[in-house]
Amino acid sequence: MRFNQAFEVLDHLIDVYEAISMACERLLDETETERSRMLLHYLIQKQRENIQYIRDIKLRMPESLLNTWIDEDIEKSIISATKDIHVASNVKTHELMEHVDTLHENIIVWLNVTTNVIPNQDLLIQLQNITDSLNQRHRQLAQAVNRMDDM
Repeated sequence: MRFNQAFEVLDHLIDVYEAISMACERLLDETETERSRMLLHYLIQKQRENIQYIRDIKLRMPESLLNTWIDEDIEKSIISATKDIHVASNVKTHELMEHVDTLHENIIVWLNVTTNVIPNQDLLIQLQNITDSLNQRHRQLAQAVNRMDDM
C-alpha cells in the first residue's frame, strides 16, 4: 500500500530489526568460528536494543504524529534480504559485518526517502532524529567490532 501512517513506518522498522535479529540467530547454526559466533550474539543484542529504542520512541510520540499519513510505500525488500543471507561455516567477522552494513544502508536509504515525503514538520524532525540515532548506533557497533578484531 502506498499510503501509510507514521506508526506503521515505526512498526515496520521494528519488524526489520526483528528480522535482522532472527537472521543472526539462524546464522549461529551455520557458523563454527568462535569469533564470528561471538559477533552474532553481540549483533542479536544490538538489534534488540534498536527494537526497544524504536518502541520507546513510539510510546512517547504524540498520537497525532503517529496517525500522520505519509505518501510512501513500506520497504519490504529489507526483510526479504535478511532471509537470503547465508554464510560458510568458517565465515569471518568482516564478512558478517558486510551483510550488516548493507542492511543498515538499505534501512537508512528507505528512512531518507520516507523523510522526504513527510508533510508534518514535527514528524519530520522525529524521523530525522531516529535516522541520526540509528546511524550513530551503527557507527558504535562498527567501532566495537573493529576493537574485537584487534584483540
